[in-house]
Amino acid sequence: MAKQSGLGDRLFVNGVDLSGDIGSLGSIGGAKGVMDSTGINSSAKESLLLRGDGTLGFSAYFNDAAAASHPTFKALPTTDVGFLYCRGTTRDNPAAALTAKQSNYDPSLSGDGALTFAISAQASAAAPLEWGSQITAGQETHASAGSSTGVVHAAQTAAGCVCFLQFYERASGTPTFTLQDSSDSTNGTDGSWSALGTFSTTGGASSFAERLEITGTVEKAIRVTTTGSFSNADFVIAVRRGTTNDDQDLS
Repeated sequence: MAKQSGLGDRLFVNGVDLSGDIGSLGSIGGAKGVMDSTGINSSAKESLLLRGDGTLGFSAYFNDAAAASHPTFKALPTTDVGFLYCRGTTRDNPAAALTAKQSNYDPSLSGDGALTFAISAQASAAAPLEWGSQITAGQETHASAGSSTGVVHAAQTAAGCVCFLQFYERASGTPTFTLQDSSDSTNGTDGSWSALGTFSTTGGASSFAERLEITGTVEKAIRVTTTGSFSNADFVIAVRRGTTNDDQDLS
């Protein structure tokens, strides 16, 4: 990939695509605390990395339509909210996921009449902001049970992965979402595929987001497969492969 603009980006909140109501993303932050641990026998500073964190800050336009910004943010929910920022809607493009508490919903009315709301979210589920890649091409629709085209990476990894599902709606039925991997796929559709992990929440009448941790080896190709009896399920999935440098060992 080369230098890019942010044109065509998306922001999903608990399964709802709010991209058209978001004017700007002010911050997408993932940081670690630092503790000074310099001994008296050292001539330069020594530091230890502490727990990770994650923040998301953005500006939204006022929109009181169904599945729009005002109904989503006005209640300041006390439960965890799943956020997923997608850099464009191309399969394997970067995505940043955060399970967080929404901390504010602050309106601002400018002199020319523009009404916007500042919104901030802070990591809340013992997981920091996590960068991965999109396994779907933005939001995809499965008309019935089936598999999306997978993403083929250079090699398998041994430290597990973390998967993020944003489910919006379905016309009928109850879809189940399973990640599969393959050691021999060359284009995301050929080869042999095995179940990697299944999201515990199934698609129903309400939108939702779920974070799923998977341990062990993850083969080079990953895709999503839906099962069950349903029609027209809309969803987004991103995956972050684990590394040996992660705070949490998923090997």
